Amino acid sequence: MALPPSQVEAILDLCSRAGPVDIEGTWQVPASVVEQLEADLYKVARMRSDECCLLGARVRKPGEFYRQYVGIVVEGRELVYVNAFAWP
Repeated sequence: MALPPSQVEAILDLCSRAGPVDIEGTWQVPASVVEQLEADLYKVARMRSDECCLLGARVRKPGEFYRQYVGIVVEGRELVYVNAFAWP
């Protein structure tokens, strides 16, 4: 689910870990970008650990997590921050 830029502050107020810093702005993540990220997440989940492009990254059972996507701007670059948590 892509959240509107007005929700960025609420999403990034994390209690369990550090979030992104030096956020310069926000942007609306289009549905097409969320669809591509979802497809890529499942591709990464099927990869062997030595094939993954992110050192030390582990994606296990992405279907067991609810994901929120928010657009942030850091150092002039538009990034998508993904907040994922277990959903009963």
